[in-house]
Amino acid sequence: MSNRTRPTFSPEFRLEAAQLVVNQGRSIRDAAEAMGVGKSTMDKWVRQLRAERNGISPQATPMTPDQLRIRELEKRLRRVEEEKEILKKATVAIFQVGCSTLETAVQPTDFNGIWFVTEYDEIKRPDEDNPPYTEEALRRLDFYKNYFDVATESAVIYCNPIGMPWAMLARARDYPREVYQTKDRLIVFFEYMDEYRVIYLNQTEVPKNWLGSKMGYSLGHWEGKELVVETSGYLESSEASNFQRSDEARTIEHWRLID
Repeated sequence: MSNRTRPTFSPEFRLEAAQLVVNQGRSIRDAAEAMGVGKSTMDKWVRQLRAERNGISPQATPMTPDQLRIRELEKRLRRVEEEKEILKKATVAIFQVGCSTLETAVQPTDFNGIWFVTEYDEIKRPDEDNPPYTEEALRRLDFYKNYFDVATESAVIYCNPIGMPWAMLARARDYPREVYQTKDRLIVFFEYMDEYRVIYLNQTEVPKNWLGSKMGYSLGHWEGKELVVETSGYLESSEASNFQRSDEARTIEHWRLID
C-alpha cells in the first residue's frame, strides 16, 4: 500500500483559481472543474481570497501580493528579533571575558567610557550626496530604489544591523557608544541597533579562517597617541539595501582625544 502525496499549489495558481469565482462570478463547481481541483478546495481558496482582500492575514500561505509581502516582512522582523537576542547573549559573553582578562596596561590614550557623536556640523565626511560609488554599487542602488519602498523597506526601520562604517557614523536620537579598553583589544558597544565591534590591538592581520561579517575585522595600532584602526573582512551588502559595501571594502579610522 503506497502513501499518497498531497498535491501542492503555488500562490499564483490558487489566486488564479479563486478569481474565477470572486472576479468572474463563476460557480464553485464550474471553477473547480476548470482548474482540476475539488469543490471543497476551491471553496477554501475563495474564502481565503475574500478574507485577504478585506485585510485579514490567513494562517495558510497567502495568495495575494499584499498579503505575501506582509508575510515576508513578518518573517524578516522575526529574524531580526532572533538576531538581536543572539547578539545580546554574545555581548554578555564578550563583556564577561573582557572583564575577566582586564589588566592595567600602559597605553598612549585611554578611550574607556561612554561617548556620543559630536554635533552634525563638526563631522567631516566625504560627500554624502555624490559619493564615488563603483558601477556595481550604482546598479545595486538603482535596483533597490526601483523595486523597494525606501521609506518602509529599509533595514534601519526594522532595526536590522547594517554594520560598519555606518555603526560609527549613526547619530539617530543621540545613541551612545561605550568603549571597554584592555591591553589587547577595544570593545565598542552600540546602543543603536544593539551592535558591538572588537578592535584587536595585538594582531597584524585578519585570520585566514575569518568568514566575514557586517562589522568586519578591525586591527588597531598606535602612532603616538593616535590609534589607527584598519577594518576589512566585510560581508557584501544585500542588493535590497541603500547601504552598499563590497566584501573588498577597507575602512581606516584615526582615533584621538581632542583637548
